Amino acid sequence: MEKRIVFQNSRGLNLVGVLHLPEGKTNAAIIISHGFAANKDRPRLVALAETLSKNGFVALRFDFSGCGESDGDKITLKNQVDDLRSAINYMRKKGYTNIGLLGESLGALVSILACDNEIKTLVLWAPVTKSKVPAMFQKEELRRELNERGFIIYQKDGKRFIVPKEYLEERKSVNQREILSKIRIPVLIIHGNKDNVVPLEHSKEAMKFLPENSKLEIIKDANHKLDDKMDVVISLSVNWFKEHLAAK
Repeated sequence: MEKRIVFQNSRGLNLVGVLHLPEGKTNAAIIISHGFAANKDRPRLVALAETLSKNGFVALRFDFSGCGESDGDKITLKNQVDDLRSAINYMRKKGYTNIGLLGESLGALVSILACDNEIKTLVLWAPVTKSKVPAMFQKEELRRELNERGFIIYQKDGKRFIVPKEYLEERKSVNQREILSKIRIPVLIIHGNKDNVVPLEHSKEAMKFLPENSKLEIIKDANHKLDDKMDVVISLSVNWFKEHLAAK
């Protein structure tokens, strides 16, 4: 069963999500975070949530502020971490104490940064974990716009996103060792070997700083979106949650 929900972040903005509920009762829930300038309704995220619910888990996919159906806002890591923490708090208030996080690309970085001591496990698809200047900021016209206005208007799939200079500075300051060394729970990273957006090498390096019971799954012939291999990716993710987030 699906249920549309609306909850607020700490800044008073409305965030829209969809809960996928299994047939039986459980206190195990997975919160799904979409990537940069994306939304909760991507087919792969819907398929993931549906598969999780069929396997006894509650799944929440939601739109970050400034994305999808949620209230408008600037896209920054700080804002998205606040959004995800608000989603975690919402689920805990609903009685879900056995919580895992799954994020794709930038949403994976947000999941790492929002993770607290009570989260049970993380699954990261093609995660951003290292300092990098996003490709859009390497375009001369957008760099000029950023310097003149302090933000750019990024257009994708017919939607306009406000991306301030703060976001560029946040991405440049990501310290892989610092953010990953704080993680004390098992982590599954899934990464394609033909990813030309986030290098596979970044995830290989990430494993040096994660707990020993973490794992890197390299998907052959898969790009950053992992779309062509999504059946495998979803299966690996669900099986990981079955092992590390038992539905009770």
